[in-house]
Amino acid sequence: MSTPRKHAGLNETENPKWIPGIYNYCDRWCERCAFTGKCRSFAMEIRDEPGNDILDDLEAHDIRSREFWDDLSEVMNQTLEYIRKISGETDTEPGAINDQQWEYLKKRDEELELAARQHPVALAAWKYSNLTESWLDLNKDLVAEKEKELDTRVKLNAGGKRALTEAELISDALQIIRWYEPQIWVKLMRALTGKMGEEEHTGEPRDSDGSAKVALIAIDRSLAAWGQLQFIFPEHTDDFITLLLQLDRMRNAVETEFPQARVFHRAGFDDEEETHL
Repeated sequence: MSTPRKHAGLNETENPKWIPGIYNYCDRWCERCAFTGKCRSFAMEIRDEPGNDILDDLEAHDIRSREFWDDLSEVMNQTLEYIRKISGETDTEPGAINDQQWEYLKKRDEELELAARQHPVALAAWKYSNLTESWLDLNKDLVAEKEKELDTRVKLNAGGKRALTEAELISDALQIIRWYEPQIWVKLMRALTGKMGEEEHTGEPRDSDGSAKVALIAIDRSLAAWGQLQFIFPEHTDDFITLLLQLDRMRNAVETEFPQARVFHRAGFDDEEETHL
């Protein structure tokens, strides 16, 4: 068992490089975070893990992460334009929750959590989770074959830069989708139960809005990731339309339920000079 390394200046009030509370409204994806060099939680929890390649150069890692999300932001804008186009051209409805899942939702836990689970926002997140798990399971062979094909083309130099780019896009998109699929549900449940349990609003920022904002960012990034997969697997456009529309409806429902979520200020992440998707 390794002995944890000691770190100087881990008190946020003593070390000016730490952003106080930045970890309160993050997505816990340190490998893709652009603020690891400013996060006390990362320093305390992740830096003590041996063999963590993030530690080699935090500044370079944070810059790469920032560029990654900036590129994805452009993809998301294109995907939203596509969603607006197809919204008026299709009657496709997201898959329904089956009886067993519905009963599971209706009978769980305490009254507050049950009320949150029955909320349209939570049901939309549950539908998205089911649709995502279903697509990933049914198409795992398709994805594996495509990755193998691209890998072969790269090795034979038959596909050039395009083959390499597509292989990276698949990997990045699947990572994003898999990371955020369960998190959307978790963050929205926290936001809903928090809002239901909050007393009269005093004008101070609501924790529920902060959780809803993290969920919205996860939805935005998932939209972009599914848009990337649609580019690579155009023969599955109908499946992607269902998923994109479900995400977009959920996005609209969250923004309606939490109208202040988008403007909620997260320390560090939402500073004017460091705003990213």
